[in-house]
Parts: sequence; C-alpha cells; structure tokens
Amino acid sequence: MKRKNVLMLVFMLSVFCGILMVTKPVEAKSVSKVSKVITLTQKKKEVTHNLSINRKENVIATIKFLKVKGKIPKKENELYFGYYTFVDGKGSFFSPWTEPEELKKSSFKKGKTLKSNDYIYGTSEVTWTIPRGIKKLKVKVTYSTKSGKAGIISVK
Repeated sequence: MKRKNVLMLVFMLSVFCGILMVTKPVEAKSVSKVSKVITLTQKKKEVTHNLSINRKENVIATIKFLKVKGKIPKKENELYFGYYTFVDGKGSFFSPWTEPEELKKSSFKKGKTLKSNDYIYGTSEVTWTIPRGIKKLKVKVTYSTKSGKAGIISVK
C-alpha cells in the first residue's frame, strides 16, 4: 500500500511541475556581442548564421583573420565577404566600397581585423563564403550592437 501511495505522489508532483513549466513564460536573454570562429575550406565553402535581433538595435560585424592559406587572384575584380539578407534587403558587410576600410586583396592576411560600417537588424541571415584563390580561411566573426546595449537574441 505504501508503494502505491509513493508512486501516486510522485506522479502528482510531476504533473504539477509540468503544468508550472508550461505556464511559466520563457524569455531569451539578449546580449550585446556574440563571437563565432568559422573555418572555410575548399570542401566547406560557406557558413551561414541566422541572427535574431531586437528590432530597436542595429548589429555590425567585425572579423579577424586567424589563418589564411592561398591568395586572391590578381584578376579578381569583385571582392565581397559576408553576404546578408535581412528585413529590408540584401548586401555585403565587406566589399570594395566598404568604409572606413576598403576590402582589398591584401585584406586577407593573418591578424588583420575589419569592422563593417553597414548594419543589419530583425531576423537576418549572414553567409560567409571562401573567396576564389583562398584554400583555407579561419576567421573570428563578432556580431555586436552599434549602441553597445543587449539586443542580439540568438545566433545559430
């Protein structure tokens, strides 16, 4: 008889806890900065990050080249790095016209850091692809809010 009562009590507690878990709202903690290290190779040519950003915040990207093998061909005229799609359209974080620092063939050097002047917000997708001529590229990508306040909900 005792065993039956104990099992019934355990069952009732688990049902009660389950109801509490369902009714309690879960809130995601937002942050002001998220860093990811990605490696691009000839086999793994692209990495995509899906970002969820507070609508009131603007997010920029900073990249630091950790490892670079290969060189951009001399005849490469259109050099872009970090394509994005967000609520208002498409673009590239780093391109030949990027300010304050233009993306050049010489930008792909170990230790070099580039900070975007362009920004995204809302639900966004950023795709990093390996440029032509580069065999292996290891990059630290840091997404941060322009204001410095918490506003990045998730990066997947």
